[in-house]
Amino acid sequence: MKRPSPAKQKLATPKRRAILVLGMHRSGTSAFSGVACALGASAPNTLLPASSANAHGYWESLPLLLLHNELLASADSSWDDWRRLDPKWYDSLDAQRFRGRLQDVLRSEFEQKPLFVVKDPRLCRFMPFFLNVLQDMAVAPVGLFALRDPLEVAFSLRRRDGFPIAKSVALWLRHVLEAELHSRKLPRCIVLYENLLKDWRLEMSRAGEKIGVVWPTAFETSAISIENFLATDLHHEKNESKELEKHPDLLFLAAETYRLLCMMSTSEADRDLFAKLDAVHAKFNEASDFFGAILRDEELAAQQLRLQLNQKSSELEQQQATIDQQNARQQKLADENHQKEIERSEYVTQLGKLNNQLLEQLARHQQELARQNRQKETERLGYVAQLCKLSGELEELRDISAKNETRLTELSAELDRKKDEHGRLIADLESSKNARDDLQARLAASRDFSERLAGKLAELGGRHKELQAEGLKRGAIIDSINREIATQKSEIATQKSKVEDLLKVLAERDDKNRGLQAEIDAFYRSRSWRMTGPFRALRRFFLQE
Repeated sequence: MKRPSPAKQKLATPKRRAILVLGMHRSGTSAFSGVACALGASAPNTLLPASSANAHGYWESLPLLLLHNELLASADSSWDDWRRLDPKWYDSLDAQRFRGRLQDVLRSEFEQKPLFVVKDPRLCRFMPFFLNVLQDMAVAPVGLFALRDPLEVAFSLRRRDGFPIAKSVALWLRHVLEAELHSRKLPRCIVLYENLLKDWRLEMSRAGEKIGVVWPTAFETSAISIENFLATDLHHEKNESKELEKHPDLLFLAAETYRLLCMMSTSEADRDLFAKLDAVHAKFNEASDFFGAILRDEELAAQQLRLQLNQKSSELEQQQATIDQQNARQQKLADENHQKEIERSEYVTQLGKLNNQLLEQLARHQQELARQNRQKETERLGYVAQLCKLSGELEELRDISAKNETRLTELSAELDRKKDEHGRLIADLESSKNARDDLQARLAASRDFSERLAGKLAELGGRHKELQAEGLKRGAIIDSINREIATQKSEIATQKSKVEDLLKVLAERDDKNRGLQAEIDAFYRSRSWRMTGPFRALRRFFLQE
């Protein structure tokens, strides 16, 4: 494979476009990339993290940067090598392998995005190779060239990396000359970094027109974020043109290149400008080849020293790693002991909580048992009170029974008196007819009294039956109570005996009542009652008249 020449590159016109942000390190390429992304161009999927050297971010693809470092290393170069890349590398097997790997990384980082930003100053070192890869992927490249005063770049690299001014200027020349040469056939725009900071709207509008890009996002929509991003403190190193010409460490070629590129940024380039830049490029390559050969031996010696230093550093790192491992094991043991202590403390805490819960449950059970005992005691007192009430009712029944017995005695005496009175009436009737009217009146009164007496006796009989039924009912209640308080037999045995005696008395009273009823019935069947029958008939007769 031959190294592609810019004159022979034939780029297709595909739909996808890649904005290649070209320029030397510390030339504002991050600022240009950030503004382009803010205006709608797509950033890579995996961004290089920000650092103290660039707090606002690099806007670079981390996988692409790592692959570019490998690519330069395979060509026996590096990002800070100011000599040109060996032309033989383009025909090597390594170049073929990197070609496929580069396509894979670009597909992974930018997928099928129609407009995306590729920013890495290393691109300036092998642009022909990179442009061929984009051509195979049917992606059209456009160039956004970031230009900054070489002495300001040198100051920034000295502050960040400690590079000598001469080395930094040589790096600046290598990057800008290679980038300018291999981007001549591309739609491109050269923008000074200081002009971007002064008026980003004007510069990005001009850049969009020159590279043929309509920014997807309106300027006013992204204005606040862009102005915050382009803070004035981004321009740390500043230099005047007179100082550039007088600086003893600065090569004349750098001043001439910067002057020509500044002219190209404000006007269309012509053959004269290209010829002058080609002359500078040729002189720089000659100087690079001459001084590069001289410095190679020194670099090899320095490389050998670096290898030895790295070996010593590796040994020290291994020793440190061993110490770190021991410290880590000790720390791990300390952490495990601490964790065990925490677990033991948690276990003790949980045990205390469990003990408190058990004590609370025991207290609740004791309270519930006391409540149930109080409830049982209340029920027992209720049964006792009910028994006392029933005993009182039995006493009342006893009094009522005694009163009924007294009343029966009085009725019996009254009946005897009436018998005597009837006997006298009969004697009076036989002895004197004149006393008939009086006898009839007496008979009528006697009949009324007898009827009232019969009604009274019937009422007493009904009441006696009610009392008997009530007594039986009370007896059933007492038996039920006796069954419910079976556990308290010892306490109510006496009461039960009294109740049984009372039932016996009631039974005896019932027998007496039945005897009295029998006597009453016998009275109605007696001879005297039959003898007074005519008188009762005469009374009814006279009453009918």
